[in-house]
Amino acid sequence: MPATWSTDELTTMAKESYREHEGERVTEPGSELRQAIDTIHGDKWQSYSVDQALQEIGNITKHSSNPAVARKRFHALAQTPSEPIREFVVRCKQTAADCRFTCPSCNSDLTDWMLTDQITCGVQSEALQQELLLKHSSFSSFEALRSYSQALLMYRNTPLRDGGRSPAQLALGRHLRDSIPSPSQRYKLSPEWCRDLRRRELSMVTRGEKSKAAYDVGTKELSEMSVGDSVLCQDARTKAWDRRGVIVEKSPFRKYLVKMQGTGRVTIRNRRYLKLDLQK
Repeated sequence: MPATWSTDELTTMAKESYREHEGERVTEPGSELRQAIDTIHGDKWQSYSVDQALQEIGNITKHSSNPAVARKRFHALAQTPSEPIREFVVRCKQTAADCRFTCPSCNSDLTDWMLTDQITCGVQSEALQQELLLKHSSFSSFEALRSYSQALLMYRNTPLRDGGRSPAQLALGRHLRDSIPSPSQRYKLSPEWCRDLRRRELSMVTRGEKSKAAYDVGTKELSEMSVGDSVLCQDARTKAWDRRGVIVEKSPFRKYLVKMQGTGRVTIRNRRYLKLDLQK
């Protein structure tokens, strides 16, 4: 029958239960054991029977890990496309439990800071990542980061007052995965949004063609120049053709390297601001 036991009581019972296993070290009651229990089991811990609790404590206290391997695995964590942000956070916390993030000089616990950085770098949504990076310095703890990211995702899934659609639906055509479970069909692109996207793309193509036609009115194709041609350069401020030079190199996109007369300085000029020097 399930019963509620404190961590210290269960740890004492675990020490007696595993005393016959020679050479196995049992962790003394303390913050590390409490943190491991909260991280791995969370709210489920209160529903465990005494035997289940003893078995889980034994697994925790007998567990031996390589911190370097755990840190390598921790820094490689990334949110998968179908993984809610809440599950990604839990996975990061479970992996960080074996990393022993402590300051070598003062033995302070750095787990919260490492979790904040890894979750910021590992989230799949680029928009959420940019928001977290902008607010990164204002987060006082890992819990503040988690609360902010969950609140931001829930806001983007909240329908707007005008139109009845959420910001995520307007931008992406579907809901984002947040801390509230939803049916899988809510994450699929809506047919209306796909049709609107196609219409927007066709509209942008038509607008681009019209803009190009308007820009090309009154223009003309300029002939190419060759290396060694004497040219006049237009002054960008006065618009006067009062500077002379010689083309020493031709580059892509109608760019030319011109060696200026008098100073010998080499400068880059577009074909639009060059013309042949007919006096040469």
